[in-house]
Amino acid sequence: MPAGYSHVEFEIERGRLWRAKEILLGRLAQSSYDPELFSRLAQVLEAMQDDDEAGRFHFLSGASSGTAGTLARRFLERRKALSLHELWRTMPKSARRRTAATVIPSGTVDHLIAMGKMLESTQLPIEIVASQTSSAKAPRPPVPPTSRAMKIWQSVKIWTLVGVFVLALLLGFRELALLLESGLARLFAA
Repeated sequence: MPAGYSHVEFEIERGRLWRAKEILLGRLAQSSYDPELFSRLAQVLEAMQDDDEAGRFHFLSGASSGTAGTLARRFLERRKALSLHELWRTMPKSARRRTAATVIPSGTVDHLIAMGKMLESTQLPIEIVASQTSSAKAPRPPVPPTSRAMKIWQSVKIWTLVGVFVLALLLGFRELALLLESGLARLFAA
């Protein structure tokens, strides 16, 4: 098994299929069309006896023979009344986008052609994205750092205002006006 799937294999060996499914679904949410990922998820779902969902992902992985092919055909047979676009809307988002270099598996295309849903792979309603990293959120622009001295100065201003307010309450506002005239107001002019 490729190194990228070692965590999944570890969870399968421990009998924790639900955890392997969680890991694969997490990857699925952030990927574009990835037949290997679809195949791994289909195998886990098949082991969990979720044949319909396993069929969905076997179909997307391009499986056309054996149990995987049978499950894929059953999945499509249950949805034969849907148009190609309706069928494709039921697929995960990662199946609806791909990079320019991604090749849709011939088994997937062959299943759809056999059902009469399309004539060639260019009819698939798949959005082409620039790359997998471009679908990630753009980084925030950096916030200019506030210098430590500026933060200290802001704190001094705030505490001075608090002190003036307390003095006003204790001394009365007449004495405060005289105090401000003596030069305390220069502190806040900066």
